[in-house]
Amino acid sequence: MGASLEQWLGAVDAKAPRQLLDEAAQALKSAVKLRVEAAKEQFEALKKAERERLAAEALLRQPQHQRDLFAADYDGIWTESCPACKCRAFTTGEQTGEDISEEQDEGVIWEIVDREFVGEEFRCPTCDLTLTGSAEIEAAGLDDIHEDRQEREMEHEPDYGND
Repeated sequence: MGASLEQWLGAVDAKAPRQLLDEAAQALKSAVKLRVEAAKEQFEALKKAERERLAAEALLRQPQHQRDLFAADYDGIWTESCPACKCRAFTTGEQTGEDISEEQDEGVIWEIVDREFVGEEFRCPTCDLTLTGSAEIEAAGLDDIHEDRQEREMEHEPDYGND
């Protein structure tokens, strides 16, 4: 893996497939931009009082209570600012890595874990904007990589009973 299209096919033979891939990426960006603009226009068409009420309600939403918004069950859910209405929205995705802090004292039962996620689905309950896949999330100007820090109980190896 890791080989480029040019390395696989040669520079001359890779031009047409490379152009198709570039055009597909541009088409995706354009389609996402249109969806974001449509959601923005729909939200801005609401009366100011209604927009303010919806924005206030959005601030009260917490990630742990938003799992029903998403089609699948992912490893993590986090808040984002919606690119269309600027209200609190949510992205969910798969965990791709974690780094456990090595700085621990003897007898400590908690560990600090830095986790990394790749966004797979974005939902805004306020304007109903939906983005699926990291390519669409990135095309909307959102970061498709999310990092957080978690404190959790350490996992200890069981004693073997060789006393």
